[in-house]
Amino acid sequence: RLVSSHHVSDDTYEWFTPKEYIEAARDVMGSIDIDPASCDTAQEVVKAKKYYTIETDGLSEVWSGNVWINPPYSLPEIELFIKKVKNEYESGSVKQAVILTNNSSDTRWFQSLGIYPFCLTLGRLKFWNSEGKTLLTRQGQAIFYLGDNKDKFSDVFSKFGLVVKKYDH
Repeated sequence: RLVSSHHVSDDTYEWFTPKEYIEAARDVMGSIDIDPASCDTAQEVVKAKKYYTIETDGLSEVWSGNVWINPPYSLPEIELFIKKVKNEYESGSVKQAVILTNNSSDTRWFQSLGIYPFCLTLGRLKFWNSEGKTLLTRQGQAIFYLGDNKDKFSDVFSKFGLVVKKYDH
């Protein structure tokens, strides 16, 4: 069962993604079938076909299709969500995923995603909460893409920052 914890920046758990990033993810993937770390308020923008909340525990569910995920940034939750999305993608259940995380390039979970293309945002995202207030982060973000549409991801997300692909030698 997912344990409730708080975002380190302001004692709240729910930080919702700005609409332009959700629309970019939808543009790349074609649809958002599952949002496994969500809530009713976030779904006003995400509009996933299926979503899970802290109460319905997305980590215990099977994910499939196209996944959008802005996981909890606290430990161990972020590690658990990253492991789950990678496993579901590598097993073929998830066809594509766009993952929004904080830019924690020094962590194992971040490094494990580095085999996939990602965008290092230029500037920090302006998240929002259920009261409609803008929430400013203490660090930058990274947006990862798992799927076969890498060129489209690069084209769409390059407007948000530097898109990086692992160097294969």
